[in-house]
Amino acid sequence: MDPTSQKRPLDGSPSKPHYSTRTVTNSIHKKPQVLVQPRLKPVPWTLADAQTAVKPLPLRAVDDAEAADYFLTEDHPFNRRGFKYKPCRPNPQLESSLYSTSDLPPYAARVSYFDRSQAVTTDVSLSRVTTAQGWRSARANVCVREGAWYFEYKIGQANEKLCKAHVRIGIGRKEASLDAPVGFDGYSYGLRDATGQKVHLSRPSEFMKPGFKTGDVIGILVELPSLDTQREIGNAFLKANPPQQTSKRARTKATAPPPLTLELNIVRDQIPIRYKSNIFYEQYEYTATQQMNHLLNPVTVFGEKAVPDTEKYQPTALPRSAMTVYRNGTRVGQAFESLYAFLPPFSQQNGQKDKLVDDGSLGYYPMMSVFKNGVVELNPGPEFSAADDELRARLANKEVRPLCARYVETVCDSVLWDLVDEVESQYLDVLEEQR
Repeated sequence: MDPTSQKRPLDGSPSKPHYSTRTVTNSIHKKPQVLVQPRLKPVPWTLADAQTAVKPLPLRAVDDAEAADYFLTEDHPFNRRGFKYKPCRPNPQLESSLYSTSDLPPYAARVSYFDRSQAVTTDVSLSRVTTAQGWRSARANVCVREGAWYFEYKIGQANEKLCKAHVRIGIGRKEASLDAPVGFDGYSYGLRDATGQKVHLSRPSEFMKPGFKTGDVIGILVELPSLDTQREIGNAFLKANPPQQTSKRARTKATAPPPLTLELNIVRDQIPIRYKSNIFYEQYEYTATQQMNHLLNPVTVFGEKAVPDTEKYQPTALPRSAMTVYRNGTRVGQAFESLYAFLPPFSQQNGQKDKLVDDGSLGYYPMMSVFKNGVVELNPGPEFSAADDELRARLANKEVRPLCARYVETVCDSVLWDLVDEVESQYLDVLEEQR
């Protein structure tokens, strides 16, 4: 079948259903059963889409004398309301998927175009952030999933006597709120500039004195166990806590607790959309669960569904995980340990039939929060100034890696899974023709 014969303009018009499959094999002697689930095919791209050059998004200057070097980015969507976005490009080599994951300049580990509050402004390099409003946050475009990684924050303006500017820095997951400071909920871990306290679930505790201010450089070392260990933890949790069946028919049908059969696979349900003359992938975002929200606000508000709390909910922690802090070349200490697990079933996508999937974006992101013209800069490396001699030795022998290396890994992962999606899509197209 000639794929060009079915091309229509990229205008959001209905398209033929796409089919995804899962092969279930009970025995090597039995013929596999193919379960076909319909989904939408991407609308074909046009020649004009393929000829459009990749360039930085337009910047709009901020009407603030104190933020003359900072801009708002335009012509792109922001991650919100259960959806997230990333750039994509037409790819003539992919006959079924039609598109492949792309990126926007600058091509490096930096602040994300999409994963930040709309009130956060950035410099041209997307490494420094600020805001004229109250607490607003931004995450980086790469995350840490396993191993030991190091990066730094340079404090541009914060915690001065004649200035209201403040910043908070740390790490956060996809579910962490961007309209609140890092450390506000159970999905992020933060540090306060004024007191040097560490903050998690909005509960501060003493950590380092004095705090940090303009000119300081704070280093963050994040250590996580291997993904294999994390998946074993997820499977053990599901066996001990099988998902509750909500429908009467499902409750009456005896079924074994489903294992994480897809945990080794990256499932990316994404569809290309047009937004202000540009094309982006739209995906379901990971959202906060009711149990995690209940940890932050234990009291049930009138009108909300009550959360059973006969036994206090305790999120599953990752063994041998920690966040260690360095300041101006000196090791301060371990701010947090036993970080909460983030792979399914500990993160869920609302809107999907199968919520227990990993789309490759789960992990801990560098996360920075700014208040009233506070300024902070992300330094992903490879040159650092806050690390002590011991950490520099670990960086030299690659026991610890700079965050900038995660960008290269992320690009390689995107290319790999684009090819995997194309192979699956071609197979599904054959099944569709045989129906």
